[in-house]
Amino acid sequence: KYFGSRKFDAFYPAGSLSAQILDGLGGPPDQIKEFDKSIFIASACRPHSCEEKAAVIFKKPSTILAFGLIHFNCKKEGCDSSPKLSIFSHTNISIDVKNALEAWAFSVADRIPLELKIGH
Repeated sequence: KYFGSRKFDAFYPAGSLSAQILDGLGGPPDQIKEFDKSIFIASACRPHSCEEKAAVIFKKPSTILAFGLIHFNCKKEGCDSSPKLSIFSHTNISIDVKNALEAWAFSVADRIPLELKIGH
């Protein structure tokens, strides 16, 4: 589990961040996109809820740089009405990685605006 026991309000309240990322990558996949010669983005939408999506940005051959979630910040009281983009990484991300995930989000989001959150 990449993020251990970290909890986050994304697809459901106080859920495991790792589980929610996997859930977001569990639906119909998008085509892997090349950001530059060695950085790629793989993404999919959440099964049965394709407004919610997840992406992983990685460097060849197998270095994960960051994850992105498009979600509605679901809490016990309910979910927000507008989508959020949250970016997660173990380390500080480069501006190129942030820009790649923002570009992905704007290209696949069903509704705009997206509010950006960056977490570690």
